[in-house]
Amino acid sequence: MGRRTKYKPEYCEMLVEHMKKGLSFESFGAIAGVWKEALYSWVNKHPDFENAKKLGEVHCLLWWERAGIAGMLGQP
Repeated sequence: MGRRTKYKPEYCEMLVEHMKKGLSFESFGAIAGVWKEALYSWVNKHPDFENAKKLGEVHCLLWWERAGIAGMLGQP
């Protein structure tokens, strides 16, 4: 018998919210209490988590682009 996974469906929304702050997919492991390898395993096993990762990535990119523009313009 294999190990029980720590995966929880509510991690999908939590991941997107995490990445909306400009934080990485891998750093979500600290929130979920798992290594980054487990996160990638969840992506492969749980389509909803894969979709959350993809959505989180675009939100993260938006956060960093806005931060970069604000920095270039001298805005807080």
